[in-house]
This record gives sequence, structure tokens and C-alpha cells, in this order.
Amino acid sequence: MANTPVGRHRERSLVTGLAYGNLDLAVSGSDLFIVNTYDGTIGEYTTSGAPVNASLISGLSHPVGIAVLGSNLLVANNGNGQLVNIPLREPR
Repeated sequence: MANTPVGRHRERSLVTGLAYGNLDLAVSGSDLFIVNTYDGTIGEYTTSGAPVNASLISGLSHPVGIAVLGSNLLVANNGNGQLVNIPLREPR
């Protein structure tokens, strides 16, 4: 992007194949967690856009928000009025 004039940008798709609709995002280290509201899933991707697991979590009911807290994802599951705490790693 050395030849790109100041104030201009080049768009490129970082993550493709996402369903149309509301998408929310949380970042943890080099991982992106993307909520797909309409299909009730959370996908995990690298910060370069490569899928780690496009359906890491499924079966959610209209999730509308996401945050990372330590090694957990907090997801606002709007379809049933819950805040869900999802561990990112299996307990030892």
C-alpha cells in the first residue's frame, strides 16, 4: 500500500462466506470471533481471515453481541434473553 495516496484505502475481503445479516466481532490475541446472528453461530478466524472453525459454536438463538473475558466468550443470546458464558478451552 506504499503507493496508496493518503486518505484513500483499498478494500479487500478479510473473511468471506458469511451469511447476510447482523454480524458482531470480538478479538482475542490473533483470533477473531464472528457472530452470525441469523444462523445462530460463532466462527473463529485468524486475524489474516483464515477460518479456524467457521462453526465453532452453533445452536444459539439470535445472538447479538460478543465479548472476550479472559478465556471465555460472553454472548448476548437475544432469542432467549440470556447472557451465555462459553469457555474457549476445555477445563483440565
